Amino acid sequence: MITLNRDAPDTLYQQLFNYFKERIVSGEMKPGCRLPASRVLADDLQISRASVVNAYDALESAGLVVSRVRRGLFVVDKLPVLYTEWMLSDGDFIPSTVAAQSTAQEHQAFISFSTGSLPIDFMPVEAMRRAINTILDRDAGAALGYEPTEGHKPLRRAIADQLHSRGMSVTADQILVTGGCQQAIDLAVQSLVPPNGILFTTDPTYVGLIDIARTRNLELITIPWSERGIDLNMLENIIQERHPHLFYLMTTFLNPTGAVLSMPQRRQLLALTAHYKIPILEDGVYDGFDYEETPLQSLCALDDSGLVLYASGFSKTVVPGTRIGYLISSKQLHKRISRVKQAADVCTPGLNQRAMTELLRSGLLINHLEKVRHACKIRRDALLAALNRFADGVWHWNTPSGGLYVWIEIPSTGPTAADLHQKAAQLGVDFAIGNSFSPDAAWPYHLRVNFTSYPPPVLEEGIHRLWTAWQSFAL
Repeated sequence: MITLNRDAPDTLYQQLFNYFKERIVSGEMKPGCRLPASRVLADDLQISRASVVNAYDALESAGLVVSRVRRGLFVVDKLPVLYTEWMLSDGDFIPSTVAAQSTAQEHQAFISFSTGSLPIDFMPVEAMRRAINTILDRDAGAALGYEPTEGHKPLRRAIADQLHSRGMSVTADQILVTGGCQQAIDLAVQSLVPPNGILFTTDPTYVGLIDIARTRNLELITIPWSERGIDLNMLENIIQERHPHLFYLMTTFLNPTGAVLSMPQRRQLLALTAHYKIPILEDGVYDGFDYEETPLQSLCALDDSGLVLYASGFSKTVVPGTRIGYLISSKQLHKRISRVKQAADVCTPGLNQRAMTELLRSGLLINHLEKVRHACKIRRDALLAALNRFADGVWHWNTPSGGLYVWIEIPSTGPTAADLHQKAAQLGVDFAIGNSFSPDAAWPYHLRVNFTSYPPPVLEEGIHRLWTAWQSFAL
């Protein structure tokens, strides 16, 4: 019997969605089971039909039920991977039947920890399909035409609304829609750093920035990011000596280490760069992808100087293939960067922009991200458990509070990460080599592992292969 609480913080449709979701995922409602007609259920529960319809729409968008013409809604034959994830129960991993079956063959396959995004199984396929169909039905040919260079205005408003919830007071007119976060970074660099100019960043840093600097023949100066954070005295000395044109950094869940810049350092960094009038390009692509801690405010949210640009998007954590990113800047810089964007590719594809608008406005993207974060936290904990089982006391690693990666340090008395990579490949596993995240090829004994790509048993198998490869050098 369905019981709804009208005094609960969750809306009636959310409670109804959760009721059916739990029974479908648990197997209580079998594949092919038909859901009650919306009008009948609304009458039985004495609620509005709209609440039932919204719940059913959410279930269909989540891939848990499927609509059959003139017959109604039915539980899908095969649950999405997101819902067959191994779940925690009293501290132990317990596989669903579907998950156990789907991972049996993967143990023998090549395991890649080197990827830089979520697995395709986590993509909101049904939600995107519905969004695109809605856009095509509503907008027809307009959805396939050119958009303004700055981006589809409703999307820019939707992004601004989303950022307001993070304490960022930005307007749609400050937002430039780009072809992913990578293009947002590139456009900012092109607009602010002259030919042969000086670009400043941390070490390690995002490998894409290193590529941009090399492609554009820029001088890339780095400052180490250690366990204590950034040495701000060293930073000031470099600013005084070299006068960099732009400082790029990822303040939250740094790729590759997963590090987070502390709030005191954020404030000190803003004061220092404002004093010397050095623009900051903050990469916030992993902002909001936290697992347990209250997110810190971004530099963009704290800034009152107008010198902080903020690049982010939806490519890393939700829908990579849509290539929807954005860049926030002051209105004066916005015009300059928009001209650079127009010269590069005129505009970002309109259909993708409108579909993303639909996902944001409906709340489906936020709901999907919540599920993805939950699944990724389980996978993070599984990979850390595997590291503790095989390499405790020998390798050293961080425990990231968000993002996609674990940064592992192996003993300098053994093989380098590059040497280990060759041996590991022979055993069917790979990772990202640490020195690729440094323009000076530092971090030779570090490796970055993406823990989101596989369910727990495959993660454990991958770490076992890595450990076996490392041990082989001692034989």
